[in-house]
Amino acid sequence: MGNTQRRRTSRANNGIFIFDDLGRQTEDHNMILNQFIYPLEQRESIVKFAGGSSIRAPFLERLFLSTNLNHEELLDDAFKRRLLYQVLVDRPTTDLWKDILQREALKHGCTEGFAHELGETLVRWYKEDTRVIRACDPRNIFTMIDAALDDGQRAGDVLDMDMFRRIYDKYPAAYKHEAKFYVGATDSIEGGGDD
Repeated sequence: MGNTQRRRTSRANNGIFIFDDLGRQTEDHNMILNQFIYPLEQRESIVKFAGGSSIRAPFLERLFLSTNLNHEELLDDAFKRRLLYQVLVDRPTTDLWKDILQREALKHGCTEGFAHELGETLVRWYKEDTRVIRACDPRNIFTMIDAALDDGQRAGDVLDMDMFRRIYDKYPAAYKHEAKFYVGATDSIEGGGDD
């Protein structure tokens, strides 16, 4: 291998491999993960060619996995031992979630007072219906509100509590009784947190 090719190979190595939404592939996720066990431990990968030959190549990538599924059920112990860091990006607290909703309302032309009222009301409805708060909900609710508007209208011009309730009732929800596993923000679990 010439100097130029060696330099190109070393630049391609030492990168980041991101595996998004683990567990939702058509192939078994354990089969996919098992392909990384040897390279992660030995810091090299065995590349096999169609003719039957193979070479050993350095494997210095960092592996990032993300999932919305229960990582305790998804990853077996053998693989978890090889992951040096696990970072939980959890649901927002109720206060943060209200702030996200209020910012979204302001962005759509609502007044500050009405945005605050929407946040308080939505949290009350979520608790009454035992819905789980998700960081994407405020944006998605306002996307549905926008879809219900006529051309040229803004949510701040026509949105009232009756319309807000109709959108809320149609919004696809995540319910606590359907949830298998939540960690972290305790106020996303019944009876916990900053009620």
